[in-house]
Amino acid sequence: MSDLPEIEPKEKPNLMDLLKVAGVDVSDWSNGKGGKEKAASNPKYCYNWAFIEPNKVVVLTLWHDLLPPKNSIISRQFNARKSQNKRAKYLDEAIQTAIKDKLPIRAIIQTRNNSEKKPASVSKRLLDTVPWSVTAYDWNTGECILTRGVHSEPFSESDKRTFNYAEEIVESENLQEGAVTTISINAYERNPEARRKCIERWGAKCSVCKMTFERTYGALGHDFIHVHHLTPIAAMRREYIIDPEAHLRPVCPNCHAMIHRRNPPYTIDELREIMTERATR
Repeated sequence: MSDLPEIEPKEKPNLMDLLKVAGVDVSDWSNGKGGKEKAASNPKYCYNWAFIEPNKVVVLTLWHDLLPPKNSIISRQFNARKSQNKRAKYLDEAIQTAIKDKLPIRAIIQTRNNSEKKPASVSKRLLDTVPWSVTAYDWNTGECILTRGVHSEPFSESDKRTFNYAEEIVESENLQEGAVTTISINAYERNPEARRKCIERWGAKCSVCKMTFERTYGALGHDFIHVHHLTPIAAMRREYIIDPEAHLRPVCPNCHAMIHRRNPPYTIDELREIMTERATR
């Protein structure tokens, strides 16, 4: 069941106060023309979409109606670089800062008075108590996925090419001999609830080669398996809703790595055909 209803705002505290709670220094807000009395409406800050407190936290504003409506995993996929707005540019910089400096992300969830109106005005807002993470980011294009309640392992500054998949070494013609690409996390493959539902439906058996780690290693291998996302991130719709039973499959690490030796990845059926063809030679 989705937690989306619990993060739907019911009140409208001012943005400055929520940022202060999140750990952002808002002392400069009072240096506007309105002084301390009108600090909360300082136009230098109050319309921004992202806020960075160096070495501490990144805070982003997210529209509630743009979050997937039916999903145990709440996420938001977007590309700030598609807008020429200065706020969008700063949003992209904030995402990069969170990645490079390994900062936590807090989300201020907002509802709007009129979704047809541009720019939309905020009707209510709240500071989400659950932290968010950057679970995928394309350094070349700016395509980004934020996910609620999923801990993402740190990205490396050297990983600036494209979305990569969990627990793999990705080969590239651009890499020097012996170099290895640092891997970013696919939240849908690592999310514990999505993983549990996938294995509950399909078992801890590789969908390609049919091996199970428990059969090979005994109790040590119980329930160990990788989980593969059938849809490449680049092909996802912007408001993508994950169904762990339909969109995820268990695969062993070897088959998982082979699936991603090509872009777009091999399908499970294609890799199975390759193995069958080799076995009949």
